Amino acid sequence: MSRIHTSGKNVNSRFIKALKKIALVLIALLLVMAVAVVGTFEFLKYQGKKSALPDVKQNSNYVEIIEYNGKRYKYNENIFSVAFLGVDREEFLSADETDFVGASDAMMVITVDVKTGDARVIALPRDIMVQMDTFVDGSDEIRREEEHQLYLAYSYGDGGELSCQNAVDAISRVLYNVTIQKYYALDLSGIAALNDAIGGVVLKSKYDFPQYDIKTGDVVTLKGDMAESYVRSRDTDTITASLDRLDRQVQYVESFVSQITPAVLVDFSKVSQLYNIGSEYSQTNLSASDAAYLASLLISKGTFNFETYTIDGEMKGYDDETLDDTVHAAFYPDEESVMQTVLDVFYTRIG
Repeated sequence: MSRIHTSGKNVNSRFIKALKKIALVLIALLLVMAVAVVGTFEFLKYQGKKSALPDVKQNSNYVEIIEYNGKRYKYNENIFSVAFLGVDREEFLSADETDFVGASDAMMVITVDVKTGDARVIALPRDIMVQMDTFVDGSDEIRREEEHQLYLAYSYGDGGELSCQNAVDAISRVLYNVTIQKYYALDLSGIAALNDAIGGVVLKSKYDFPQYDIKTGDVVTLKGDMAESYVRSRDTDTITASLDRLDRQVQYVESFVSQITPAVLVDFSKVSQLYNIGSEYSQTNLSASDAAYLASLLISKGTFNFETYTIDGEMKGYDDETLDDTVHAAFYPDEESVMQTVLDVFYTRIG
């Protein structure tokens, strides 16, 4: 019987050739995966552009040309807007499951000019008085034209799309019927998950939080429940408490955006990751493709921050016998402040 002798040199040569083939296969697979991922995001951005742009022009309630203080302004049809609603519920429940579906304690309108990439945020006081749709007593039928604090608009609805749309409609009335295409309602308990997904948010505290050993002026990294407390806590015995909290909410959003931007520039998939995390705590008509398109637009235009607008007005207290230990407040907006904000954000000066 003959034996086959194989030299060590031949074995090593075949082994090296096999490794090269495996390496080539792995590289090919990684390239395919990379192309698939990039292709997915490109598809999302494309779908988002198709979804967002038609909505910009779908509204006939606003005034196209406004003359104000001797100047003329034209409605900017390139503005895409999203109403952000921070809802004070641990979970979203329908009107069939609960007697109170919640209220929107945080409200902002985020706008992006799809032509220039300019981004702006309007922070709205929760107690701003506005005409809204409310229930007819003893039924689920909704009627119009009762004046209440803006945050209650969400509560007049089904805890889902109807509640969100009722809140959006009320916000639009505050802002002279401008177009608001999308809404994103977030259960405020979801802030912790989004906050921790970017490693926490660093900011200078504007409030004392004894339970976390945080004092006003301390630079802190908000983690977990600390983030929710920061945007949710307020003094119920102070008439300006909701305005002070709104200031913290704006600060938190600005800090969050400034810290997530570098990560998105390195890895665009962060947008989808955050969207997916938030989906567990939100209800929205803003799709993942909408979010991808807007994020890609801001990056392509070099927009890494946004201008924030607040509305001036007068806060007044009133009595409510049902809750004696709480100060009740109503915010009456300054009409000139609202008008100027609307013109700055939604209109373009033409003369």
